[in-house]
Amino acid sequence: MRFGLKAEKRHFLVLILLLALLLRLYGLGGRAFGVDEFYETALVSKSLGDVIYNAVAVNPFSPPLYDLLAFALNWIGGRLAIQLFSVVCGVLGVYAGYRLASKLFGEKTGVLTALLLSLNPFHLFYSQHMRSISLVALEFTVFLYLLLLFLEKQDRKNSVLLGLVAALFLYTHYVAGIVLATAFIFLLWKQKNKQIQLRELVTPFVIAGVLFLPQAFILLSHPGLANRASYEVGIKELPYAFYKLSAGANISFLFSINPLLLLAPLLACSLFFFGLWKMQGKKKLFELFAVNFFLPFPFIAIASLWVDHFLWPRNFAFLLPLYCIAISFGLREVKSKGLALALLAGMLIGWIAIIALYFSVVTMPDWNVFIGL
Repeated sequence: MRFGLKAEKRHFLVLILLLALLLRLYGLGGRAFGVDEFYETALVSKSLGDVIYNAVAVNPFSPPLYDLLAFALNWIGGRLAIQLFSVVCGVLGVYAGYRLASKLFGEKTGVLTALLLSLNPFHLFYSQHMRSISLVALEFTVFLYLLLLFLEKQDRKNSVLLGLVAALFLYTHYVAGIVLATAFIFLLWKQKNKQIQLRELVTPFVIAGVLFLPQAFILLSHPGLANRASYEVGIKELPYAFYKLSAGANISFLFSINPLLLLAPLLACSLFFFGLWKMQGKKKLFELFAVNFFLPFPFIAIASLWVDHFLWPRNFAFLLPLYCIAISFGLREVKSKGLALALLAGMLIGWIAIIALYFSVVTMPDWNVFIGL
C-alpha cells in the first residue's frame, strides 16, 4: 500500500503527535481515580523518607524510580503534574514508536505506526494513568531502538547508552528483567552465528547489572520473596493479554455496549498476524521482532508463579509499539489500496468508539472496573 508520503516531509507526523497530545490531555482534570492511582497518590503525598522506606522495606517488588519521580512531581504541581508526566511519556512513546518502525521498515511504516499508537485505546488509557506503564512502554521502545544501533556497531557509545537505558528500565519495572533476558538470548544467538563478539555482547548488560546491584540486594534480601504468589489471573488466560493490546477495554464491557465493538480488535489481531507472516521475507528483522515480542509471554507466565499479579494484562502493555509496527507492516503489504484503507478505517473507527466509551465512564467512581486497567 502507498500512502503518498515523501520521506523528506514529516508534516503528517507532526499532526499525529499533536493528535496524540490532545487526546491524552482531554478530560485529564476530570478523571476519577483508579484503584492503583489512589495507592500512588497516598504514597507520594507522604514524606520522602516514607517513599524510600516503602521502596526498601515494605514493597521492594515495585522498583522505586517511578515513585520517586511521582513524589517530586507531586511536590512541584500536585496530581496534575503526575498526570502530565504520563501524558508526556505517552506522546514521546508515539514518537519513539515512529523512530523504531522507521529504523526497521522505513519511514512510511513509521508514520503509520505513530498513527496507530496515537489512537490505540490501551496506549491512550495508560498515557493518562498515574502509574509507570506509559514510561515503561517508552523505555522499552528506546531500548529496542538502541539495541538495533548496537547490532550495527558495537562501540563504546552504543554499549553505554544501551546499558544506561536498561538500568533505568530495571529501576522502573521488573518486566525489564524479562526484556533484558530476551535481548541477551537474541544477542547470544547472533554471537553464535559470528555476527557479534562475546565481549562486546555482555558489556551493556554488565553496565546495567552493576547499576542495578543496590536494588537487587534489597529485593533478594526481602523476606517476602520466599512467599509464592496467589495470583488472580491463571496461565490459561494468557491470550487475554494479547486481546488487551488490540482493544484496551474488557471484552465483557464492549460486548455489553455493542458486540460490533469487538470487530476492531479482530481486525487488529488479523492484521498483526498478516504483518508477521509477510515480515518473514525480511529474515533478520523478522527474527529480532519475533523473539522480542513473543519470548516475553512465556517468561512472564513463569514469573507469575512467584510474583503476585505479574500476569496481569498491563504488564504486557510495553509490547504495544511492536504490536502496532506489525499491523502497519501488514497494511503496507496489502496489495489492494482500497482494501488496505478499508481495513485501516474499520480498525480506527472501532478504536475511536472505544476511546469515546472510555471518556464517558472515566469521570465515574470505579471506572477502571469497566476498562480493566
